[in-house]
Amino acid sequence: MTGRLPLTLLCLLGTILVGAAPRSGEDLDPIERVREGVRLFEQGEFEAAAAAFSDASVARPEDSLITFDRGSVALAQGDWDRAIELLQEASLARDTPLATRALYNLATLSLVRARELFGERPEDAEEEVMTEGIELLQQAIGRYRDCLRLDPDHGDARHNLELIRMWLKHMRVLWEERARQEKRDQLDAVAFVQWIHEQQTGIRHGSRVMRQRDDTPQRRQSVRDLAAAQRQLEEELPFLVTKVEQLLDQMISQQGAQMTDDQRAQLNGSLDGLVQLVEQTADAMSESELALSERDLVAADPPQRVALEKLDEIFVALAEFGKILGRAIADQEGILKDTRAAAAVEDPDDERSLPDVAYLADRQGEMAHILQGLLFKANGMLPRLEESLAAQPPPAEKPTEDDESNDVTPTEEDPQAKARENLEASIAACQAAVELVPKTLELSDDAATRLGIEGATEEVTALQEEILKLLREIQEKLPKQESSDEQESGDGSEDQPPEDSQSEEQKPQDPSEQDEESPSKDSDPSQSEQEPQEESPGDASKQPISPQQIEALLREAREREDDYRERKKALLQQLGRRKAKKDW
Repeated sequence: MTGRLPLTLLCLLGTILVGAAPRSGEDLDPIERVREGVRLFEQGEFEAAAAAFSDASVARPEDSLITFDRGSVALAQGDWDRAIELLQEASLARDTPLATRALYNLATLSLVRARELFGERPEDAEEEVMTEGIELLQQAIGRYRDCLRLDPDHGDARHNLELIRMWLKHMRVLWEERARQEKRDQLDAVAFVQWIHEQQTGIRHGSRVMRQRDDTPQRRQSVRDLAAAQRQLEEELPFLVTKVEQLLDQMISQQGAQMTDDQRAQLNGSLDGLVQLVEQTADAMSESELALSERDLVAADPPQRVALEKLDEIFVALAEFGKILGRAIADQEGILKDTRAAAAVEDPDDERSLPDVAYLADRQGEMAHILQGLLFKANGMLPRLEESLAAQPPPAEKPTEDDESNDVTPTEEDPQAKARENLEASIAACQAAVELVPKTLELSDDAATRLGIEGATEEVTALQEEILKLLREIQEKLPKQESSDEQESGDGSEDQPPEDSQSEEQKPQDPSEQDEESPSKDSDPSQSEQEPQEESPGDASKQPISPQQIEALLREAREREDDYRERKKALLQQLGRRKAKKDW
């Protein structure tokens, strides 16, 4: 890869230092053996040198210089454990120059181990290798610093220290880019927008935390890092547009000649609406990045919230019912956990440990985006599910054990009966959502309001627990396979794009990807068109998103956003925490 700094540079100045003979005035034999060991070491005869130093140590076991020489030979021989033991002992010597050299060699040892671990292509290192290698380099950094504390003029130690820092900075850029590329390659549109949402949530949380910190060099660096992270996240949005386009193209290819010109025009309009939401997200992220660059953390929060709102709207427009429900449960669980943690603060007089109650209230209020999307999806699915159930053949009578015509073994499952069972479960889940989600919206609004009232933590957590209870009631009614998938995948970050129902053989093997509205990228759409009767478990509630649904959802999102802003301003004014700001 162009621009890569080879790791071998780290060890160019990592020459192993070896001591001279002990000071005169001692027995001649050990002195001569040390001199002989130094000569052999310089000639590269490490085994013979080790023997010479070992002989000297028998006569003078407490001599730190001999211990250092033995450790240096062990290092040259690749006996790392022995080298660490001896060099650490030598680094405790009262002789400062000797302790400095021992620390330098210990740092060199860490570099050698890191180089062997990373190999010739460190940019391709796996996560486990990266973690272990970085630990070794951090050890080297620490030992070089110790070396410089004893000898501030140690040029080689200072050079290597700076070189490690430069190399790590360079490699982290490559590793982060590789991780982002893997996300782009592996995630579909729904999972990708969810990943971007998680990253944006982290940036917003980090910004809120930094607002409570004193202005120090470390804090300023953290804010610069947040600005860089925001800029990098904005760079992912063009890839999101591409994925959305691919998803809608897939829908067109699946419906083929069955799609009318009006439906195609509606779908193109839906695409324009989604692209507009992505552009609005990009504008908000850009404004956040500018504010972070100027270290104005207060000004960074509103555009960060707007970015999250837009990402929520995109997610709800693209995701299927089960994934939206799983996301709602995961989000509410996180808010409940943080609310309980806020109530358990041990030192209320320490401003740095005080919970960000305003942020918690924001998050609870923003649950309305997902909950209203869930309600809309349930209302849109119910008529189609009921129509599908009516078109199903009547359930066959169960054969008796004496029926000789029964050629189905007890372990086999009737596909038609299973499809009917899934349809009935999906209808029950949607009906429960239509009944219960309005209650969760009221509870969430009440909890957000009470979060601003001192001493109302118990009431708030009770409301949040009730929200979770109602959402789980809906989840329990989903088809068994789908319900277990939602519980395992949580936010659905690895699910595939919505598609027509497909057979069991076509489904991804990973449990978190067993989403028939979301098949693997390599699946053949024509196969599911040819075999619609072989719907696998859980398919019924995961109907393809129609152009009308997407268009209606985007329209409702715009109306919901206006309503939410009005309620938010009223909430802020009621709590009196700060003056309501202008609409975005």
